[in-house]
Amino acid sequence: MKNIAIYREARHGKKITQVSSENHLYNMQEYTNQNSKLNPNINNENTLIYVKDGELVKKQFIRNGENVDLIAFFKDKELLIDKKARDDYKAHKTAQKAANPTKKIRTVLQSKNLKREFGIFLGGDKIIGNKEDFEAKIVKSTLAILQKKGLDKRNLISITVHFDESTPHAHITHNDYSFEHHTTSQEHNKIRYVDGLDKTELRKLNCDNFAGFQDIVAKEMSMSRGKVGSRAKHKEKAQHYAELSEINKNVGLLNRQITDAKNEVEKHKKIISEYSNRIEILKQKNRNLENDKNGFLEAFKFTTLQVDRFEENLQTLFAALGLDGIKNTIKTLKDDVKVEYSEMREKLKKSGIATQADYMQLKKHYEEVKKNYDLLLTKQLTRIVDNEKKNKQLNNLSNISL
Repeated sequence: MKNIAIYREARHGKKITQVSSENHLYNMQEYTNQNSKLNPNINNENTLIYVKDGELVKKQFIRNGENVDLIAFFKDKELLIDKKARDDYKAHKTAQKAANPTKKIRTVLQSKNLKREFGIFLGGDKIIGNKEDFEAKIVKSTLAILQKKGLDKRNLISITVHFDESTPHAHITHNDYSFEHHTTSQEHNKIRYVDGLDKTELRKLNCDNFAGFQDIVAKEMSMSRGKVGSRAKHKEKAQHYAELSEINKNVGLLNRQITDAKNEVEKHKKIISEYSNRIEILKQKNRNLENDKNGFLEAFKFTTLQVDRFEENLQTLFAALGLDGIKNTIKTLKDDVKVEYSEMREKLKKSGIATQADYMQLKKHYEEVKKNYDLLLTKQLTRIVDNEKKNKQLNNLSNISL
């Protein structure tokens, strides 16, 4: 976006005036401009340009509240130009009256206040680049505007270029009396009648005439101009800073909400990390319990294996024991297995991860071991009975032989 040169005239009438005060121009910023957060350029130097002995001169100043002498100087300058204007008007009208003694001519200028003000402001990028070049273009634009109004350097009170606000701009105060045309520039440039135009059309024509000042400023400032026919209004500073303050409040609120959201995210990340650690711990415990369960099952399988091996050597035990001893030994072994089964079942229960299939497998092993013991007992008893029968038959045969 390019810079846009904006021309504005301060309203001036019987009920309202927007002409800047001398205090604002030369001495003290408005209260809203004194907030360094809203206005980072608060300490910048400003430039005064005015006519001295027919030439334009410059003066640097800071609006620090200590420029009472500047206020007095330019107030005196305003009054001096005003007196010269009224004297010129009186002299001109007196000469007219002398030339036309029968004609009723007023010799006193009716306008009570001849002080007027227009401003040159920036839109768009609002970047001025070289300060000296910016000031030179302001002067060039000012003189062109005065010429368009039918005025000249004699009418200039001051050009005040403010660099200590958010955007550089210029206030031009001048006297509205034309020494060339011997009337105010407002009266000289106002189109009062055009054949075929009504009041509404005349008003529009005068507005178009005002738009010519905007064209001059855009040309002399070497910038773009605002939209032709735009009804956009310049905001009052109080309104502008009130809106800016509201925006800053909203930005501050959003920043706090963003900070709170970030803190909440970090909080949840920490919680997630803690739960991840807990899950890893539980996984490790689960792996340990799984290993314990496998250990329990392997131990029980080992017990079964021991029973199988014990069967191979049981014949020797039965040979050394009587029948009652065999029964008691088998019963003791079965009781031991039952106790071991109960202990193994309890361990599976405490592991917390045992399935129904684990319990069924354990019970199956127990039933098989118990069955094996019963089969062993039955086999041995059968063998003992068979042996006794054989021994008895042998004894009978021996008796018969004898």
